[in-house]
Amino acid sequence: MARASSRPALSSAVRKQLLLAEDAVNQKQFEAAAAAYDAGTQIDPMWPEGHFNAAAIYGELKDYDDAVWHMRCYLELMPYAPTLKPPATRCCSGRQKPSSRECKINVSP
Repeated sequence: MARASSRPALSSAVRKQLLLAEDAVNQKQFEAAAAAYDAGTQIDPMWPEGHFNAAAIYGELKDYDDAVWHMRCYLELMPYAPTLKPPATRCCSGRQKPSSRECKINVSP
């Protein structure tokens, strides 16, 4: 028996961006993959996997500002992700974000 997901299914527009991003990664076109993940997360800012994957792609492209931004959005959406270890200290507290982009996600219950 399949377990019901607590998150809604991806919209067709986000699903399209996911498929474009995956295809671009398979073809090693990482700039196109980053653009597709960006488009998907703009359509649905509450898409944690999109932010996580965008962070990984931007990291590979050495675009660390965008990588950090997307990872922060992912962490706001998934603070208790099973693959994450709790931080020993808050190394980023008090640090200004490098760009004008803000991850303002309201995840209140």
